Amino acid sequence: MPRKLYLCLLCVICLLGGCSSDSPQDQLNDAVRQLQRNLDERATSAVLAQLHEDFRAQGEYDRDWVRRTLAQLFVQQPRVRFITLGRSSRVDRNYADVGHSRAELALTGGDDLLPERRRNRPYSVSLEWRRDGDTWKLARLDWR
Repeated sequence: MPRKLYLCLLCVICLLGGCSSDSPQDQLNDAVRQLQRNLDERATSAVLAQLHEDFRAQGEYDRDWVRRTLAQLFVQQPRVRFITLGRSSRVDRNYADVGHSRAELALTGGDDLLPERRRNRPYSVSLEWRRDGDTWKLARLDWR
């Protein structure tokens, strides 16, 4: 193979290898998994970095509420764990920069953390994500 052709093919392979083939759906799934890892690792600052600047939980709680709540939870309940029982995510059909996730989430290891009526019952959690460049940020969080 001529040397110039070999170098050209090598450059093309290197360039293609550097291209991201992750679809928006793959990136959304990665963001959801990363949020789970950040919670598992008790990485409050990493969780906050995943929140959209206009984040709201239950329509009223903001980013500062998340910071305070996680800090208090991780100090007062050192054994608490977030267990995802099932989840699904999808990019919105009409708005490519919006994603939706649903999950069944159980909390374990929290001494008297949950009211008696909620023990052994998972929460149904809905998350709305907004795409910021190649990064998905959590914009809305609701649970029941």
